[in-house]
Amino acid sequence: MKAKLHKIKALTIVTGAFHCPNPEKDKPNAQLYVKLNEDAYAKIVQHLSQEVLAYVSYVMPKSDKFNGLALWTVLKNKFAGNDLTSRTTALKKFLAVDYDSFAAFLPLIRLANQKSLCRVSPSKIK
Repeated sequence: MKAKLHKIKALTIVTGAFHCPNPEKDKPNAQLYVKLNEDAYAKIVQHLSQEVLAYVSYVMPKSDKFNGLALWTVLKNKFAGNDLTSRTTALKKFLAVDYDSFAAFLPLIRLANQKSLCRVSPSKIK
């Protein structure tokens, strides 16, 4: 996800490294910031599972609609565990996938991978 946000030049916005310029003093850059922030929101939402999307819809206020920075913060606070317990739990969920058939295994492993990546701090993904 970090690479996809970097590609659309929105990574520094969602991580908070770059703040919105004053719209009165620098209108073109403020408009660009808003556009990139909205693009980041759309890019992140495209890659969320249904359960995470439902959580985000429930937690985020309507005022943060299409706000990539707010979405990134919500996901980071919910899933990014810096402690050993969170990391161990994510690893156990990833390793708990059973292999019965390839058709059933592939979606399960993708879901487990997505969940484990959601638990990693976005600033640590490189």
